[in-house]
This record gives sequence, structure tokens and C-alpha cells, in this order.
Amino acid sequence: MASDLQRIVPRFNAKLGTSIPEIPKLYAVSEGDGSYVITSGDPHLMQVFKFGMTPFCADKPLNLINASAEGDKNS
Repeated sequence: MASDLQRIVPRFNAKLGTSIPEIPKLYAVSEGDGSYVITSGDPHLMQVFKFGMTPFCADKPLNLINASAEGDKNS
């Protein structure tokens, strides 16, 4: 992460969520990486989100960063 948590928490007036894991410093986030996130739903709570998505039809997490829909949307 580009900034230390000690600088981020007071800047955004946020607190760390309960049992939030310490993640390594990342300067770029890619699929499968965890990153600290402050959401508009709870702007005073810092959480860890995992970057990427998994289609509903997958058997295991895929952490895709590019996705497309194929086929007719009516079928």
C-alpha cells in the first residue's frame, strides 16, 4: 500500500474493522489481492476487500478482472 495505516486512518477519520488482517504494502492491486477500502455505506470504517470477481457458475473463486457476457440475454 502506498501510505501507512497510521497516516490513512486519521486522514479519513476512519477506524479499522474488527479482526482486519494486516496486508502487505501494494503499489498496484491485481486480481486476488486484498486492499483496504473505505465505502460510502460506512465511511468511517476501513475494511479489506479482495479484488476480482467470480461468476455465479464457477465451482471455485477465479478472481477475474475482465468479464464478458456471451449469448443472447433472453435465453
